Amino acid sequence: MEVPPIRYVKTSDGVSIAYTVAGSGPPLVYGQGTTTSHTELFWRSPGLRAPLERPSAYFTVYQFDWRNTGSSTRGVPFGLDEWLCDVAAVFSLFDEPANLIARNPLSVLYVAQQSERVRRLVTWDQNRRPFSYPHVRAGTQVRQVLNLDPKWVRLFARSIAGDIPEPTTRDLEELVLASCDQEYAKQAQSGIGSWDVTPYLERIAVPTLVIQRRGIGNGRGAEIGADYAAHISGAQLFLVEGSSWLMPGEDDPLPAILTFLLGDDERLPAASEVAAAPSHGLSARELEVLGLLAAGKSNRQIAEELTLSEATVATHVRHIFEKTGSANRVEAANWAREHGVV
Repeated sequence: MEVPPIRYVKTSDGVSIAYTVAGSGPPLVYGQGTTTSHTELFWRSPGLRAPLERPSAYFTVYQFDWRNTGSSTRGVPFGLDEWLCDVAAVFSLFDEPANLIARNPLSVLYVAQQSERVRRLVTWDQNRRPFSYPHVRAGTQVRQVLNLDPKWVRLFARSIAGDIPEPTTRDLEELVLASCDQEYAKQAQSGIGSWDVTPYLERIAVPTLVIQRRGIGNGRGAEIGADYAAHISGAQLFLVEGSSWLMPGEDDPLPAILTFLLGDDERLPAASEVAAAPSHGLSARELEVLGLLAAGKSNRQIAEELTLSEATVATHVRHIFEKTGSANRVEAANWAREHGVV
């Protein structure tokens, strides 16, 4: 797919916001994270842009860089009001209400204030209290990432990427490092992390689909997603296996997202049915590894069968031990049999 050219739109306070346009059809706005926003690098990566290639067959997709990130103006004031100006500038590019995929709380806040400008809303791995995000909580790794230390950015990229091809992980590393400067990253995440968006969620008056991965928040994704959806009137919850912050991942939520955005709600599984799937907090890949582990296979044999590295398999095994409370492979295999996983 050809990389769309960078264009610019002015905000009400005179800041140039970079954006791209791809596809044709009704408008669909894709809101990236406020510190991981670099539209040009996003579209250059076949792996990173995959989530927007299929929607662009049905919609005109608008993606933008927040102020102080990517190709937008840098070194300018920022905060809630200024960020909302960025969203408003993008929505000024078209007259009709647009669909919105929100991967940050700011886009959701815009919907709460400007519901008449939004047709349908999809949220992705959101939380009522953003400070509880694994990548926002204070800690050595987070502080090093916000300092844009390349070593820690690599670890961060791998931790949120999940089982995706190595080239895409490297593209994500490059995007994180190039998105913004150190001072902005620290101040922006500190500000966003302190918010409680509950009052805004209760003001959303458009059809909403909440996409949530089970594996985020130390396996509490279903609980976090159900809590988030419960505060939006009529919201539907769609749970996805795994913990990758990218999409598509081990299983692909894009068909559900397109079904919802195209208005075919009847084809979506009921949230209660999806939530009842017996994952026990394990991702789809972890369940697969556990099944092979219970069959007596070594990490090397599992790696060969699943076409993974031994290091990746070892990480999955460690997560399985943690989530099942097992001290070794025998206990994990017994747990799997007792819980009907194998």
